[in-house]
Amino acid sequence: MTTDGRRQRRAGPISVMTSALAALAVNVSAQAADLRKKPTESPAPAAQACKETAGLSPDIFGFAAGSDVADLGSWSAGAEYGGAFGTRFGSLQSHGLKLQASTSPFPCLEVGPSLTFGAGRSNERIGQTSTISNAIGGGIEFKYKLLGRSIHGIGLTLVVEPTLARGYSRLNDPFASPAISGTGLLAGNTLKILIDSELVEDRLYGAFNVEHGLGLTRSDVNGCTTNSGSGYCRASNLNLRAALSLKVADNFYFGGEVSHQRAYDGAFLNRGLGHAWFAGPNFLWQINEKLSMNGAWASQIAGKSNGQTNSLNLEQFNRHLAKVKLGYAF
Repeated sequence: MTTDGRRQRRAGPISVMTSALAALAVNVSAQAADLRKKPTESPAPAAQACKETAGLSPDIFGFAAGSDVADLGSWSAGAEYGGAFGTRFGSLQSHGLKLQASTSPFPCLEVGPSLTFGAGRSNERIGQTSTISNAIGGGIEFKYKLLGRSIHGIGLTLVVEPTLARGYSRLNDPFASPAISGTGLLAGNTLKILIDSELVEDRLYGAFNVEHGLGLTRSDVNGCTTNSGSGYCRASNLNLRAALSLKVADNFYFGGEVSHQRAYDGAFLNRGLGHAWFAGPNFLWQINEKLSMNGAWASQIAGKSNGQTNSLNLEQFNRHLAKVKLGYAF
């Protein structure tokens, strides 16, 4: 009995150690199985509305704009040419150049100061008069992104851009002398709502813009008439733009735009003067990682001015519009 007891006491530690090793093996095996079964964690949603899983250039829509803003701390620069051609009672052409630098000092906010230069010339067939005008000025654009496509399915950005310029105009009349000229300040502001969406993944994109612009100009600079007695004319416009852009290649987008534009007397859409419809193509060429080029052309396809029955409105609007822009990202 004593012998059996000793055998039992000797066997006790070995049995305990064997049980512990077995339990440890089972525990390690279970942990390994858990690691094998653990699914890959999906990336956390962006913490900020302006963060996109796939960035999109706001210039791919031509005259319309996309909702993306600059990344925090990044810089970019652009040189944009804008042209307008065609009028009812003669010939008209105007040219503008906008030089702009943009950065993001805070998340979701893009700030872009700019310099603008403009020149125009018109010739009237009936009165044989001609007008030469030019302007130089600047502005600053603020863009704030409220919604991101990756989270909400659509991108939504608000834009405000105040501008101030000094303009000069000269009216030459062959039946009167001397020529009538004037110089004065041209003040304006533009408000925009930019909406865009990815319609077909990595292939087709759409945008819709609402724009309200207002201007305050000296009557002897642009030849307008004013009843306020202040010597300044107030005008405004409302533009609705819808655009599509198709990714043809990794570095090239091509699409088209339709816009409805309305002109008003008064700074806040006070009295309607007429409207017009425009349509045309747009493109974006990403030349390399930093340099891009985009452009657009739009022709008036329908329109009407108050008191007119013509199929086009060439009183408040031009026949053709053009845009070309070079952009560089630092």
